[in-house]
Amino acid sequence: MRKKNIGKLITATAVILISCCMSCAKTNIEEDYGDGYSLINVGDKLPSFSVVDNFGNTYSDKTINGNVSMIVFFNTSCGDCQKELPIINDVYIKFCNRKDFKLVAISREQDKISVDNYWTDKSFSVPFCAQEDRTVYNKFAIQTIPRIYISNKNNIVSFKYDAEAMPDTLQLATAIRSLY
Repeated sequence: MRKKNIGKLITATAVILISCCMSCAKTNIEEDYGDGYSLINVGDKLPSFSVVDNFGNTYSDKTINGNVSMIVFFNTSCGDCQKELPIINDVYIKFCNRKDFKLVAISREQDKISVDNYWTDKSFSVPFCAQEDRTVYNKFAIQTIPRIYISNKNNIVSFKYDAEAMPDTLQLATAIRSLY
């Protein structure tokens, strides 16, 4: 009787382990079409959007067309965003003198004063677009931040990063340079 129970336990354990591995693994569909939360993926055209930065400049899918662009979604209270924002600022410093590069950093559900205070505290120079709701964000994704979309001069997304695998400065700079 005891051998029979051990056999059932081993079988049940194997089934559970296989199920766990299957649920953690990405399927070909997820690899081809994104992380499951993105509405915009590599190969897609940027959606129609418009935001105003902290200096009063308007950025939209129309104003960034013809430029390599990097669109970043963040919230300063997000731990992953706090890790990625210094990298975003470094990338901005590297490319800000290029007339054909636009970096659009858009807050998700955060007001201008909160973002401005964080920027001042961290000495960031990258302009930001404060969005107190998810109107713009919801055109790109349904969940998770930070998110980065790098598009070519035709507004086609060439690189996309989400909270699962955020890039470092070198990876972002390499992706941007590959579009020139």
